[in-house]
Amino acid sequence: MRDFSLPNGWVNVPITLFFNPKQYKTISLENLLPTGFTVYGANGKIGKYNEFTHEFPTLMITCRGATCGNIHLSEPFSYINGNAMALDSSIDKEFLNSAHDRNY
Repeated sequence: MRDFSLPNGWVNVPITLFFNPKQYKTISLENLLPTGFTVYGANGKIGKYNEFTHEFPTLMITCRGATCGNIHLSEPFSYINGNAMALDSSIDKEFLNSAHDRNY
């Protein structure tokens, strides 16, 4: 079993200190379009839509199904639907996206 204890000197803080977690309206598969902005669901890209929720790359955490807790990073001008928790923030998302794979 993986040890989830924090490295020495680190402290546990609420996620809301760095992020504004939000679930946006879920777009059903039958409402996806052949062209438009990329739509992200629980497991990554699922289609296209004529609106976007995020102008900039955004970190998201899957919150549905067997992949619950997986981390993804959206591309710019994307729609993140309600099957993933968008972690709206202005901090360095590339660092956070890669940090979950590191062993400290």
